[in-house]
Amino acid sequence: MFLGYQNDLIAVAAKTKEEVENSVGIEFTKIEETQEPVEMICGTYYIGNENIQKAKEKDVREYRNYLLQKEVDPIVSNPLRWNDMSEYDKTQYQEYRTYLLDWTENEEWWKSKPKTFEDFCTEDVIVEKIEDIIPVDVDEE
Repeated sequence: MFLGYQNDLIAVAAKTKEEVENSVGIEFTKIEETQEPVEMICGTYYIGNENIQKAKEKDVREYRNYLLQKEVDPIVSNPLRWNDMSEYDKTQYQEYRTYLLDWTENEEWWKSKPKTFEDFCTEDVIVEKIEDIIPVDVDEE
């Protein structure tokens, strides 16, 4: 992997030196080769597995916190909204909040982002509907 730098920041990462050199409209202060893995996360390149993992952890944590602040907290911390909700809806929010808070307890949690509330609930509804159509048999002895 070849990296093209502008003022100590990686501007381009490419498989060949020629690809870096042929980048249109960019003047590089330095071009170097690395054997380390390189990945762009949130618009910034990171070199090396440890740096990549730390950047992903930060990104996933920030996204999880955003979901808590924007999708959960405005509902559960507002007594008027909360009291008007059905028990089913309250349970959905409680389960989703727990899902988000427990996200970083999963092994390799940083490799993917948690679901939005809508996706979380949609999956739950699909499972419930499937169970309604195809009842789960429990062997009785």
